[in-house]
Amino acid sequence: MTTTERLPIDGHVVALNETNHYKIKPEHQPHIQAIRGVYLYDANSHTHCCELTPSYYLIYLYDEVILTPEADESLSDEAKEAIYEEYEYCDGEDIYVHVHNLDTYVAAHPERHHHHGARRSVTTTPTTTTRLRGCGNTSTETTSYKNPPAEPCPSVGLPLVGGIRTVV
Repeated sequence: MTTTERLPIDGHVVALNETNHYKIKPEHQPHIQAIRGVYLYDANSHTHCCELTPSYYLIYLYDEVILTPEADESLSDEAKEAIYEEYEYCDGEDIYVHVHNLDTYVAAHPERHHHHGARRSVTTTPTTTTRLRGCGNTSTETTSYKNPPAEPCPSVGLPLVGGIRTVV
């Protein structure tokens, strides 16, 4: 018998050092300490990209330029804005990162990570969802839903269902 349990969203925001992904102009290089890509991810949602190693799906939010302390003090506001416009307004992409790699990165750089916490718990059975409504309110709402089918990864055969853990 297979049961499905919907996990609460466990939101995290992380800033990854992506300086090496940019072609920084020679005149800007002495002023830029780092360029960080800021991403949102759900720690309760793991994706298996046709491999056994689980990955987090990171949703791109924005880029952040970190100026050197000297540049922050010596550059004019116009010069800083020119650097920000050059590197912060690029379109980023959503990415997958192996769970163990991101967890190691977050442990090594806690200042670049923020945990938003899990939402109020959601209890499910295969066909019924019960949600608690409001803080301290004991009333519940029950609705029916159909679980999305779990499609096995062709090379591994693991069920892949976004945000839903399948327990056998």
